[in-house]
Amino acid sequence: MRRVLGVLLASAAMAMALPQSASAHERGQQGRYSDWEDRDNDAYRRFFEELQHLDEGVEHGLNDGSIDPRDARQFDRAIGSAQQQLASYYRRQGYLNRWQVQDIQRRIEQIHVIMHEVHDDGHDTQDYRYGQYR
Repeated sequence: MRRVLGVLLASAAMAMALPQSASAHERGQQGRYSDWEDRDNDAYRRFFEELQHLDEGVEHGLNDGSIDPRDARQFDRAIGSAQQQLASYYRRQGYLNRWQVQDIQRRIEQIHVIMHEVHDDGHDTQDYRYGQYR
């Protein structure tokens, strides 16, 4: 768990280097993605769906108690960082080259793997706590 949080903190540190936006949980899910519908790039559309999936995963973890609010904020920062980097790449050229696609995909996959580990650890902790009272 500590190793997972260490990697997550490193991702959060990267996110802090970029300007931070308000949490998706504070402003609703639409705020982060409202301008994406006009983009016609297939890679952009795929990343849009993957980032929405990550946001939904954070919401799910918060709702079932497997992800605490502090971890949710860290995930939100990492997701926001990936989204900002994607927007930056697109603004510079108007399209994504292969290296940029691979970079964004790596970021999203890293967040996804860590999120599943934290989510599973949260459920294991819940099972252990609740098992003591059975």
